[in-house]
Amino acid sequence: GSGGGLATLRVFRILRVGRLLRLIGIFSDLHILVVGVVDSLRGLFWIAIMLILIIFIFSVAATVIVGHDPEWSGSDHVQALFGDVPKSMFTAFQILTLEGWPDIARTVMTRDPAMGAVFALFIVLTSWVCLNLVTAVVVERTLAAAATNRAEIADGTGPQRRKLRKRLTRLFAHVAGGAETLTVDQLVEGLNNAHVERLLNELGVRPDQLEMAFTELATSADGRVDYTAFVEGLQGMERPTTSLDVLSLQSSMRSSLAELETRLRAQLRAENEAQTAALVERVAAAVAAKLRSADAS
Repeated sequence: GSGGGLATLRVFRILRVGRLLRLIGIFSDLHILVVGVVDSLRGLFWIAIMLILIIFIFSVAATVIVGHDPEWSGSDHVQALFGDVPKSMFTAFQILTLEGWPDIARTVMTRDPAMGAVFALFIVLTSWVCLNLVTAVVVERTLAAAATNRAEIADGTGPQRRKLRKRLTRLFAHVAGGAETLTVDQLVEGLNNAHVERLLNELGVRPDQLEMAFTELATSADGRVDYTAFVEGLQGMERPTTSLDVLSLQSSMRSSLAELETRLRAQLRAENEAQTAALVERVAAAVAAKLRSADAS
């Protein structure tokens, strides 16, 4: 019973340590590094496969050329290094780490100097090429993760930005008193709230930008704005204006002008038709009056 209790206590301690993983999401730089390493796992897997193949090929060759050489059969040191494939693979891994490889190479080269070229080629392929590929893959994926993080921050789509907007939406909902819309007075009241001010600072939105956004979105007659749409409208203020934003604005203006022109033409057409109908009625009434006067005379 006591052993089971201790095991349960250890599990809870491990879970408490696991809470430290939340720090990854808090510190952005640490989050980028972790994402870069995780995204590199696929590339690192294939590099490891290639490295194992190179070690295996070298080990088989070293076992046949050195370990099975009758001249080395009496050397316990050489047999411990290259006596069979597993021993040769362990020795190859030792050479890969550059730990004591000159002594191993000099021992073998006393009877077979050509093996020096084999050792040199193995070190180039493993320590220089494969291990540098590991560094290159991790750095490339980390840079890609950093670029993605910067793009999310610029577009306001990052997890931190989403949390800030959700919190700001809840605060405006509280200021609106349960209503779905927000008035100018309620907006001013919200700006006096320290939490709202801090969230706006984190979003990088100035008070004058906030008033401009409210004015643009206040389409109803009483000047009320849906606070959810209002918070979403703040997203575009978090990043600098780009040529795509200008093109989008031009397209929106063209659409609005085309719609306005269509409405004006329809209104003018309706007015012309009404004026024509009134003129026809007046002419018909005048003609009818003259006919009645002619009949009376």
